[in-house]
Amino acid sequence: GLLGDGRTVEESLLKLLPVQNRAYKSLLRSLVDSVSPIKSRVIESSSLADATEVSIARSVDDKTWRNCQLALSKALKFFDAQRSKLQPLFNADDTTEMTVLKSERGEQVIGKLRDGIESMVAAAQERNVTALFETQSRSLMALAETGELLVVAFPYDVPATGKFANLPRLQGRTRVVFTMKRGAATLGNVTIVADGFAAPITAGNFVDLCARNFYTGLPIEMLRKRLGIEALESSIDDTVVQKDAEYLLEKTISNFNAKFGTNVLVEEVDDSDTIVATVPVWGSYQEGFYDPLTAKPRRIPLEVVQEDEGGKGFKLAYAGGFGKLPADSKIQDNAPLSKSSSSVRPYRPALSFDIPGLVALNHADKYLNGGSSEFFSIPEKDLSRQKSRLLDGQYAPFGYVTEGYDLLSELKPGDTIAATDVSEFGRLNLVRVRGGTFGDYIKSSSDDNEDAV
Repeated sequence: GLLGDGRTVEESLLKLLPVQNRAYKSLLRSLVDSVSPIKSRVIESSSLADATEVSIARSVDDKTWRNCQLALSKALKFFDAQRSKLQPLFNADDTTEMTVLKSERGEQVIGKLRDGIESMVAAAQERNVTALFETQSRSLMALAETGELLVVAFPYDVPATGKFANLPRLQGRTRVVFTMKRGAATLGNVTIVADGFAAPITAGNFVDLCARNFYTGLPIEMLRKRLGIEALESSIDDTVVQKDAEYLLEKTISNFNAKFGTNVLVEEVDDSDTIVATVPVWGSYQEGFYDPLTAKPRRIPLEVVQEDEGGKGFKLAYAGGFGKLPADSKIQDNAPLSKSSSSVRPYRPALSFDIPGLVALNHADKYLNGGSSEFFSIPEKDLSRQKSRLLDGQYAPFGYVTEGYDLLSELKPGDTIAATDVSEFGRLNLVRVRGGTFGDYIKSSSDDNEDAV
């Protein structure tokens, strides 16, 4: 596809946006195609043992640099000519607050986009490979932010009955900034973009907990996980969480971490399809978040965005056993691949865990639908294709670390979230389906159980 294999955050953000705006799509193609020939040559030369930044830059011939500069100059002129067509879309049901914030954000991100393209032109003129790639990344990120405001309608028919009824959902994207501390010292910020286009219920749960300030004060923990085991499709039983240690995430800080004070992911190979790993996890607190509506831990169904055959569109898939989907639902109700399943995946997850900065909801190893408040992002130094293969389809990606990824890799067990800030505009994308009563929830649960019989 246009965005290649989608192995960066900005590519993933762009990939999932359901935008049909012609000016937007033309600009996206120009920003990608203009740099692709240079990237191809750089990849070839960087594989050499004696490659340096200077030698890599010189590996690109004059004609390729001139073509890149010309293409980017044309993209900048195109942007200026089509700028009015990139203005935010306003819907009839937008509140006054939403309309005002859309206008303000539109001006901000469109300005960032122009600055980014201008910087790309300058980098091409200087024949600076590093600057060109960095400014392209910033420009694509700004284009993704612009695209968020060009979505005509939310693309998914998210379930809103039965057990799904009391779960918040995110119909768009929201930026959350965590301020991290170690003791009394402030370490810096980690920014996460929660993506409702990747997992509306999972991202909605995360933003809802952030808005409630649930995460503030909680420490980073190292949890021992077995990746690749056969998981159960049913929802986790809260009594099991409390009583059965086999299905709990074993909370450990390994001797290695205690000695060296690092969050290096420790592994031991169980068999060819299983890894036992120690993973840095955020948001760990008892059994998770207790929902005031149900007076029970909130459980989130495993929700994975899948890519249609041919990469022409996206659909949501839920693991079975959480709750019955509506009869006319376009959503798929099928569990991800397990060891006992066919060797052919029932679908291909659109997001892979080899994307640096990918954020996913954690769940007890054997319970696909057991997630609540915990989430994780694998540090870049710990990424591997084997881990990605075992995580893909078994955990729900719902966001990306867009700033502070270096800090994330340096966090240690015991470091805490000192503050949580949810963007004002992003809060408006959070939808709570029903602010009903406990009796309403009991009735919906009973109806769901009857349907399942």
